[in-house]
Amino acid sequence: MSFEAKFRRKLEGALMPHVSLMSYMSSMSKSGIPDEHLIHDGRAYWLELKAVEKWPKKNASNVLKHRFTAPQLAFMRRTDEAKGRGFGVIGWNDGLWRCIAVRVHRIADDGSISKEEIDKHAVLTLDPWFHARFLNLIHRS
Repeated sequence: MSFEAKFRRKLEGALMPHVSLMSYMSSMSKSGIPDEHLIHDGRAYWLELKAVEKWPKKNASNVLKHRFTAPQLAFMRRTDEAKGRGFGVIGWNDGLWRCIAVRVHRIADDGSISKEEIDKHAVLTLDPWFHARFLNLIHRS
């Protein structure tokens, strides 16, 4: 199982019991469809998941092995324009799974994100209270 798949399973396990709908979109054949579709309190969220296995030495360097693609960024932008929310959710494991949720306008046009940018966002630990903090964060964004 890939590192990103481990992150996805951990995230799904933490959120599914607390949301109206959460669906892994792997069967979608259209380019750019984010990994997860989530509906909570009547609002649609699309989450593109990325996992960081190794941090770069420089804070200004891209942290992603697989960057966000142009179609993924375009889909998240269209989602925002339609009054839904598109997020890049970047996770890592430093003994505990942690993640940040990033609005699409904070991701570089080339799909990269730096450690500097990550440090500007609230880091959420995937613990028993994660769902409340994460859902509050994406709802208020």
